[in-house]
Amino acid sequence: MVNSTPEEQALTNNPYYRATGLTAVTGWFKNYFNFTGRSTRAEFWWMYLVIFLIEIVCKLVSSLVPGAGIALMVVTHVPWLALMTRRYRDAGVPGYLAIVQALANWALAAVAAVVPLDWFYTNRFWFLGFLVINNLVVFIVTLLPSRQLSTAEAA
Repeated sequence: MVNSTPEEQALTNNPYYRATGLTAVTGWFKNYFNFTGRSTRAEFWWMYLVIFLIEIVCKLVSSLVPGAGIALMVVTHVPWLALMTRRYRDAGVPGYLAIVQALANWALAAVAAVVPLDWFYTNRFWFLGFLVINNLVVFIVTLLPSRQLSTAEAA
């Protein structure tokens, strides 16, 4: 169900603004490459719940279907980043910061994959500290309330 008016949808460049439940999931797939506009907390957290449940299923069937988790990541990564960008913008935080934070996490994952285990073990507190702080910031931003809509945003 979408609880927004056509004016709000036009201002946010998102026909699913204020969507809840399965409508939020449908909107997520239809806004696959939409990095403009805004998305509410409900849209974000409904999709988070759905992806979390799908991840659990992927982990359960990974012994039967190798690569299910990788396939999920490939299919959901771009729309998830688009949703995070819209959520940041809705909370009043520049949307590009979501992309910067995602790139930082990817860079750390790449470094952790190629460095020798003893080097990683020696520097694990820096790695884990950065990951915890970075993801805590993401969590806090996604909990922020929506900014007031203004007609200046539509321009």
